[in-house]
Amino acid sequence: MLIAANILSGGALVGRAMNCRPVLRRAYNDMLEKYDALIMPTIPFVAARLPAADLTPAEFVKYTVFNTGNTAPFNATGHPALTINVGNVPPEDADPMKLDDATKLPVGLQIVCKHYEEVKLLDIAFGVEKIVAQGSKSSS
Repeated sequence: MLIAANILSGGALVGRAMNCRPVLRRAYNDMLEKYDALIMPTIPFVAARLPAADLTPAEFVKYTVFNTGNTAPFNATGHPALTINVGNVPPEDADPMKLDDATKLPVGLQIVCKHYEEVKLLDIAFGVEKIVAQGSKSSS
C-alpha cells in the first residue's frame, strides 16, 4: 500500500501513512482485547476481473489499490491475518443466461488475530473452512 501511495502521490503520502501506523495498531489492539478475532470480507465489493495485460505499473496500481482497503492496515500494523475462500459469485457484469462456475469470482473472508496468535488464527480459519465445506455439501 505504501508503495502504491508513493507511486500515486510522488511520496507525499508515505510519511503521513507511516505516522498513522501506531494509531492503527492501538485501535486494532483495543478491538482484539474484546474479541478473539476480527472477521471481515477481504475486499468489500465483488472482485474485479483481471486488468488488461498492457497496463503501465502506475495504471496497474490505480486499478488494484482499491482492493487493499481491508488488507493493507494489517500489513502496516503487523497483525497476523489470512484470507480464505468462502465461495464464488458471478461478476457484476455477468450475463445471467451464461452463468457457470468458470465465470464466477472468489469471495474471500479475512481473519485477523492479536500479535503472536498465529496458531489461533489458523485454528479459526480451519474451523471456518470446515463450516463452509459442510454448507456447500448440504446445498448441492
